Amino acid sequence: MGGAGSNNLVDTMRLIDAARGKGAEPHTVIGTHFEPFELAKSEIAASYLVPLAANEDEYIEAHRKICAKHKVDVLIANSDKEVSVWSKHPDRIPANHLIPLHDQVEMVQDKYRFFEILRSEEHT
Repeated sequence: MGGAGSNNLVDTMRLIDAARGKGAEPHTVIGTHFEPFELAKSEIAASYLVPLAANEDEYIEAHRKICAKHKVDVLIANSDKEVSVWSKHPDRIPANHLIPLHDQVEMVQDKYRFFEILRSEEHT
């Protein structure tokens, strides 16, 4: 949280809340990042410093605790590394999500491999 993409997501959630009108419960955004300076740039309800996604077990456990504490409805991964980690451990995702299957993630995160797949005759 704190980067342009994350801040745009938060702004979009606020626009949705405004469009829903009075009486509708607003969305609460809980953010995480491994870099404290990124967290400081965000304007959200709560933010947490978490381990790098490269430290998969610690990263997942930190998010599981945060999701449980705040009763998180939807987990939105924001970086390629985060998506890769969660896609390897779908059974450990503590909320609803839009994480693709791991083989799909690997395919599109390797840009040259993805290019070759798209270029191949069987996918034209």
